[in-house]
Amino acid sequence: MHMNYLNTSVVAITAAVVFFAGTAEADSVAGKQVFDEACADCHVRSSLQGTSPREFSATVRAIVAGTHMHEAKLTLTEAQIADLSAYLAGGGK
Repeated sequence: MHMNYLNTSVVAITAAVVFFAGTAEADSVAGKQVFDEACADCHVRSSLQGTSPREFSATVRAIVAGTHMHEAKLTLTEAQIADLSAYLAGGGK
């Protein structure tokens, strides 16, 4: 029982570190540029806010992969997706 709890704790801590480390590397200034170049023609920033960064990133990845319906083809790198998510998560700042 104790070992199971320890393993679960290690996994949870590792997942948190990986998640927050990836978030820390995202650049909201670069995310604004991505938004302006790839999104602003069709989307108002405020209409994309309110979604968690993780959920938003998953949706954008699905659009890039072509598995989520979207008006236009979208080609973004993982870094651009992270930057875009950071920009929107920060209230567009």
